[in-house]
Amino acid sequence: MSLKNHLKPPSVSIRRKREGRKKKGARGASIRIGVLIVAVVLLGSIIFGGLGNLLNPREDTTLITPPRNQIPLDAGYTVPVPEIDPSLFKDVREETSAQRYINEPKPYLQLLRAAIKLVPGSLREMGLPDRPVPISLLQGNPDKYRGAPLFYEGELLSLRPPEKVPGLESFEVTEGLLQTDSKENVLFAIIEPAPKDIHPGSRVRIEGFFFKLRDENFPFKVKKAPFLVGANLKHAFKEFPPVKTLDKKILGQIRDKSLREAKTIEDLPFFHLASWIMNQKDRKNWPKETPELTRKIAVHMAQADGTIPRGKMFKIIANLLWVQVIKAEPNPLKVSFWSRVWLYHPTIGTIALKIPGKLPHNWKTGDEVVAYGVFMKRIYYETGASRKEWKYRFRIIPFFVADQLYYLKVIDNPLNQILRIFFVALTAFLVLALMILAVRDSKADKEIRNRLRAKKLKRMRNRMGE
Repeated sequence: MSLKNHLKPPSVSIRRKREGRKKKGARGASIRIGVLIVAVVLLGSIIFGGLGNLLNPREDTTLITPPRNQIPLDAGYTVPVPEIDPSLFKDVREETSAQRYINEPKPYLQLLRAAIKLVPGSLREMGLPDRPVPISLLQGNPDKYRGAPLFYEGELLSLRPPEKVPGLESFEVTEGLLQTDSKENVLFAIIEPAPKDIHPGSRVRIEGFFFKLRDENFPFKVKKAPFLVGANLKHAFKEFPPVKTLDKKILGQIRDKSLREAKTIEDLPFFHLASWIMNQKDRKNWPKETPELTRKIAVHMAQADGTIPRGKMFKIIANLLWVQVIKAEPNPLKVSFWSRVWLYHPTIGTIALKIPGKLPHNWKTGDEVVAYGVFMKRIYYETGASRKEWKYRFRIIPFFVADQLYYLKVIDNPLNQILRIFFVALTAFLVLALMILAVRDSKADKEIRNRLRAKKLKRMRNRMGE
């Protein structure tokens, strides 16, 4: 065979086989590198990103703007204070008994219209005293207190049917008489209907503007009694001892079947629940023993079907929407402030709480919080949504009395540290193993290439020797 034939380039089939072996070797290396990268990224993300939440799942808190279609219309409002013109009181006369039987129209209408504008907290903003002003002081100098906000408590003696007052459209005025604990009489007029559960013999509280001294002959003879003009008549509660056990009879006074009933919070059951939760001392087991509020439970509450007993405690985990601290009206618990709280749960929606005391002002909308509250009733309220969003303007939500608001704290499970160490060791082992395999494969490829090169040279020498 000639030298020309020995130096002939390899055939096409041989070249294809060699290129195939190179491609396979390159593909194998790429696969190993890809596996190495995936292993490092995956295990790294588990260790440094997700393992901390592996045993204690937790969502990141995102600050959100409180939606007006969930917050009550009066949330965050400034307490309105009606204006009273003192110059109209110049027509008031009360020196004689005949003058004390009549109400001068202009100043009387002014006070009635001012009472229409009263909301919880208005009279306190105007200087309502913490204690009743002695009636003897009013009788001695009525001009000093004319138009001033005052209050009295005592037994209701009489309550007249509502009557229309000329010049006061769309409202009826109810007049009544109460007797204080010192057996002194107080006459009053209110522009809201008296609660159905208030009747002669009930202990009541009247808050309003002092108008004048009045006399009456029927149904009781009254002389020089202060006459107050207010918005409504309330139950008066003597300070009662701390509630240790919930009373089913008191909770049975709660009504929320109709939307009208769901608009109001009954005073006595509310104070009863608030006193009970304020006097719970053993709270360390609440996180473990208290059932969590779920959508299924909340639906029963919203439907008012009686499935969920009133006074049952639930753990509520949600995002904070709004906190409003309001000055408390006089109450048997001696609470100075109430905190109204609205939470947002991803599957339930809006939840309302009322907490005794003044919450700090460093809460932010979107904070993840936990509250332990007792269920009272469902409430119906108007939101701040625009008229165009009519379907969001009114809501029915569960209402709870809670003890406090807590930040949601996620405590790392001690087992997580063991798992971290295990996965770090596993990651190091896999990376080292892949590196050893890569080096071994590289040496094996090099050895194969050397053997093939040696065989090739040997064949070439043999052919040239022929």
